Amino acid sequence: NFDLLTHLRGDALQPARGEGVELVARISDTLARQLRVAPLSSDMQLTALEHGHRLQATVSDGWPLRWWLLSHGDGVVVEQPGGLREEIGRILSNAAAQYQNF
Repeated sequence: NFDLLTHLRGDALQPARGEGVELVARISDTLARQLRVAPLSSDMQLTALEHGHRLQATVSDGWPLRWWLLSHGDGVVVEQPGGLREEIGRILSNAAAQYQNF
């Protein structure tokens, strides 16, 4: 009996012992409301912007992070780290191209 919410609220996106990356992203207001209830990490910060919020949190850098980011589509725009921003952008561009060239 796998419970996704329990998994995500657990250690899935938490930094591994002494490790982690500083995630900085622009997120939707809807996602910001969800994260206030279920924060990504103990050091997570949300800052209101004119449109949406800026998220800052130390998280583990692995497939759960990528899955989480991609699952929110245009509700998340990674700003930092730069390599992760490029990777997510490339994946989303490739996915969009699949729909345009059908």
